[in-house]
Amino acid sequence: MIKSKLNSLQRGFAQKICKAHRAVSLTSALILSGQLPLDLRVKEAATLFKIKKGYSVDLIPPGREIEQRVGPLQNPHPSQLITTEYACLENLDPQTLEEHHIVGPLIFTDGSKIEGKVGAALTCWDQRRETRKSTFRLEPHNTVFQSEMYALLRAIKMVRKSKHRSANILSDSRSSLDLLRSPSVTHPLALEMKECIRQIGEEGGSVRFFWLRAHVGTPGNERADELAKKADLTKKTAPDYDKVPISYVRRRIRETTVEAWQARYSSSETGSVTRAFLPDVKIAKKVVRTSVLTPTDTQLLTGHGGFAAYLYRFKLKDSPSCVCDPECDETILHLILACPRFGRDRLEFETRTNITLTQSSLHVIMEKEDLRTPFITFARKAVQVAAKRNSSNAQPSASTIIPPSQRHPNIPLSTTYTLTEHINQARPK
Repeated sequence: MIKSKLNSLQRGFAQKICKAHRAVSLTSALILSGQLPLDLRVKEAATLFKIKKGYSVDLIPPGREIEQRVGPLQNPHPSQLITTEYACLENLDPQTLEEHHIVGPLIFTDGSKIEGKVGAALTCWDQRRETRKSTFRLEPHNTVFQSEMYALLRAIKMVRKSKHRSANILSDSRSSLDLLRSPSVTHPLALEMKECIRQIGEEGGSVRFFWLRAHVGTPGNERADELAKKADLTKKTAPDYDKVPISYVRRRIRETTVEAWQARYSSSETGSVTRAFLPDVKIAKKVVRTSVLTPTDTQLLTGHGGFAAYLYRFKLKDSPSCVCDPECDETILHLILACPRFGRDRLEFETRTNITLTQSSLHVIMEKEDLRTPFITFARKAVQVAAKRNSSNAQPSASTIIPPSQRHPNIPLSTTYTLTEHINQARPK
């Protein structure tokens, strides 16, 4: 019952987004508008809520915990809030060091994710030489942002345990430094970092932070990058940090949703023409996102338009046949695949793209932009020619005209009886 109401609500919006006729099914409208079914979206939100609250461990790697957002009650007292500023550096030449009064050891940090493996590293430099280094392994479900944050945390802990009263930490992750600069704390690693910084200050030490542009040849930064990548690929120890980010959970939930949508789409009794062009929902979403669909394109991809077979369903044509063959219905698939009226255009397309135009090759053509663009140009012409021939402005045969007795009573006899009016009035309310 609820699903039916959600479908009814979403159908009108999806049709307007993809510029479709009112008769277009929800199945096709959702694909061409790039919208998830509302009932599946509701299930996504419910699943995420349960996992966040600990009511479910579905989609979480075994033995791992969610990286929970820091709540207001976990934040320090306002009088103890720390704002950690940072300066931006383009390089570390002597002029830059003097300008920013950078003295003492330099600790470079970096995080990396390669081939699904995540690592972090730090390297400490003093007097232009490396004095210490550390590498850390994270789990495959961790993000690069988490690896950058963890490297910063370990660098701060290194400063607190070292004999130096002050140190400089340099990172090429601006998002991590921005989060650390914020007075309010929402990330658990940021909360731990701020607590370490507060303790260092109470012990008479200080930590300065700098953002350093990556890959500009700075030895310390390049060394940290090298160590982080090495930790990704070669370190076999237990993970140093394994909390599961919410982004990972969201991605897994979305993958499950898309699988359910694909199964529903493939088995649907409606949307067969759309499935011929776009059988895969993920590829369809990519095509829709990178294209600007016109009303003509929507008619092409749904089969709902000025085609004789479609108009015949609404008693706007006396026959569904194509002009090329009385035994063949004029559908969009017939027009683009077999109708001899467009044989020359079809041959030019096949010669230009080196692909045979068949129903089984339509999805391949739609996937690849270099094939899709010339195909859409050819198909638009077929749609427009058919629509013009079947339009109300064309000279109809006597049997094509709908008798006044069969017209909808809400439309006066003096009114031009258009396709849209007939379909809209004939649809049940």
